[in-house]
Amino acid sequence: MAVGRAISAALTAAVVLAVGWVVPVPADAAATTISASISPSVIELGQTTHVSGTVNPAGATSTVVVQRGVGGRWTDRQGGPVSGGKFRIGIKPSQGGVYALRVRSSGGTVISNTVYVKVKFPAAQAIRAVDFARFTYTSDEGDVCGNGDGELLPLGRGKVAYGDLTGDGIEEAAVVYDCIVRHTGERYTPLLVVALVHGKPDPIDLTLGEELGFYSWTTRLTSSTISSRRIHARGIAYPPSSCHLAACRPTVVRGDYELFDGRLRSLLAG
Repeated sequence: MAVGRAISAALTAAVVLAVGWVVPVPADAAATTISASISPSVIELGQTTHVSGTVNPAGATSTVVVQRGVGGRWTDRQGGPVSGGKFRIGIKPSQGGVYALRVRSSGGTVISNTVYVKVKFPAAQAIRAVDFARFTYTSDEGDVCGNGDGELLPLGRGKVAYGDLTGDGIEEAAVVYDCIVRHTGERYTPLLVVALVHGKPDPIDLTLGEELGFYSWTTRLTSSTISSRRIHARGIAYPPSSCHLAACRPTVVRGDYELFDGRLRSLLAG
């Protein structure tokens, strides 16, 4: 019996010890919540919006970090302190469009709800909001890529330049398109100047890449820039397949253009 009582006492002590052994729960745990809001929710590029919110319980995390989501991936942007369970962090977007933002705890295990801010371009730069990769061309000037009006034009990366070509303080866009004629497979690159007219993109003029090259050579525009109210275009001229001379090699060519009476005028070529 004495042995039984000793075993029972030992088991009781073990149970008491196990019950009394409380594992400390980190502050940054599932019980913690973060609530976020944003104001203003619509701003112009260059302005600042603020992500505000609360942490519950108040002392769960001393700092929080605002994250931006792009393509399902979240990256840290700006951190800030939590005081009395509250935070307020300024965010100044560097691009136009809609930003998806959320707030994480210092340890990253607690995430807030997602908030959104729309970043608009100022009126003088509103042309930058046009998605030229999906630009639908409709104009009396004729179609650009030889596939008919209202076509969707493919656009290579880095092929859009912005600047004030008319001197009115409002930007236009110089767009180099990569064209493929559907029924022939022919490829060429037109330079299109686009302005906003009553809030809608409207082509001002069209210049084919051949203007930068030589007679019977095929010229592919590679880029354009805008400065001093002029478009500076760059391309590569390719000789015809019948040319077998040593001098018949691809040649880098440049040309300068300006808008004159609503038309695109070549200044220099060669």
